[in-house]
Amino acid sequence: MSFANIQQNSKLEPQASEAFTPANGFNSGDYSTPKPKPELCPKEKQKLKFKQDLARDVVAALCRSSENPLMRAQAERIKRCCSDDNLFVGEDFHTGDGELFDGKGSLWACNSRLCPNCVSKLSKRNRRIIRYVIENQKLLVGENWYAVNFTLG
Repeated sequence: MSFANIQQNSKLEPQASEAFTPANGFNSGDYSTPKPKPELCPKEKQKLKFKQDLARDVVAALCRSSENPLMRAQAERIKRCCSDDNLFVGEDFHTGDGELFDGKGSLWACNSRLCPNCVSKLSKRNRRIIRYVIENQKLLVGENWYAVNFTLG
């Protein structure tokens, strides 16, 4: 045993001649284990993992179905869009109104309708456009808004 090891061991174990002080804290009776750090946004991480699994299925289907180079390029873009390096999760983000929320997203978007991350962004953009048009449309006297539902029958 070297001198360095003896010195390290003596620091870890208090000697019998040493008295208890708040600085060294031995014999304090506090033998509890430190609490683990809470995981950051577990629900958001779970949602991202689900979308990554969907993206893997889409990429596999695109690569299996054809030897077309455009389909392979689209599969590569979706794969990179849903990679771990491109995704982020965070908490305490602020909206324009100052409201707090836990967020998830991607740093770069492939803008494909087949990508699980990008399809939600496109839908969100379209809802914003529709909301703007409805709010700013001036109805004439006797005109009303109607919702049309298409069904198979």
